[in-house]
Amino acid sequence: MLIDRFIPLSSFIHLTLTRESFEKIYKHERNIKTKERMLLILNGVYLGKISAQVARDLHQSKAWASNWLKRYDDEGIEGLKDRPKSGRHSQISEQIESIK
Repeated sequence: MLIDRFIPLSSFIHLTLTRESFEKIYKHERNIKTKERMLLILNGVYLGKISAQVARDLHQSKAWASNWLKRYDDEGIEGLKDRPKSGRHSQISEQIESIK
């Protein structure tokens, strides 16, 4: 589906929170990556800015913006958080704990 870039994203993305609620969650978020993704959503969806411009303002690509907008649409605000990575866990933190 070809999306006209001048139609607000809120027309395509299902909003589950009010702008005020989203801003409150944004202000209390501690993870910087999640906060950057939330800033994309806040500007692109809630404030109606063009997602390509928001991505440029955040020094990110349009593909990055598209991926996070889709994840937000599919999973809501939880979709903006990092998912657990597969693989072996670092043993450095365990070694540091044993020194303390």
